[in-house]
Amino acid sequence: EWYAPVRYYNDFKDLRSALLRVDKTIGDIPFPNLGGWTLGFSNESKESPKTKEARRSQLESFLRRVFAGLYRGPLHPYLAEVAVHLQTFVGCDTVLGEGDDSILSLSKQVAISESSYGKRTPDPKSEPDNNARMHLKRSIQRYVYRLFLLPSVEQLVSQFVTAAMEKVMTKAIGPATRQSPEQYAVDKGQATEDVEKIRDFIDQVQELILEGCHDDLVSLSRRRDFAALVDDKDNSIRDDLFREAVREQTELEVYVPLRSTISKYLVYAWLNEDMEMKHKMKALADKPQ
Repeated sequence: EWYAPVRYYNDFKDLRSALLRVDKTIGDIPFPNLGGWTLGFSNESKESPKTKEARRSQLESFLRRVFAGLYRGPLHPYLAEVAVHLQTFVGCDTVLGEGDDSILSLSKQVAISESSYGKRTPDPKSEPDNNARMHLKRSIQRYVYRLFLLPSVEQLVSQFVTAAMEKVMTKAIGPATRQSPEQYAVDKGQATEDVEKIRDFIDQVQELILEGCHDDLVSLSRRRDFAALVDDKDNSIRDDLFREAVREQTELEVYVPLRSTISKYLVYAWLNEDMEMKHKMKALADKPQ
């Protein structure tokens, strides 16, 4: 797992311009405007948080639709160039590894998960199993990604994400001021319940995919490309890999679009306690130790 580098509106605009030169159909994907202009200056600073959040959501939707076009659209001579632009934009590049296997080289800007990419001493005996496990997991995630491109699934997830985001935004309003501290009167219990509902939705989608697509996943795992995978008699290792891959991709499709919104929501819910603790620590600091 990696975190893409921070991108701003102009970065998205430059990406769109670069892609339009090689694929004119990119112009059919909705792209937000950057507020109004007065005397040559942008009015972005005067926009409400809700307006900025809506534009952020539109930019994310644009990027997701461009990526989906690699699977949905017809093949054309410049598809590889479009893919290179997208990989660079999200902070990874395709390079050729040993044996001409295509691998992803993470950008220096990218924060790497130590649990996944920590230093380890290669074991020649386990290396084939590790490679088979990694490639099978990626194949399953690509399979699940394409499931989320199905119109019915895409609509279901989009409606849930939009509804969850709107609910949070109606509660997590504007910055607090000393004159109006009630702006942060977000109930902690309600916030916890709302987050649990999001988790429950992810759980349900995950189980739906695992149950409904189990035969496809088994068929995929039996390909000779993954013959080096070491499993046990009851296939628990394989099934654990299915669950892990499906869970990660489901979270990418459902939780990631909501992550910043949920983070703000939880900050607002616990802000009063944080401020109270801050005042207590300041009062204690003024007292002799």
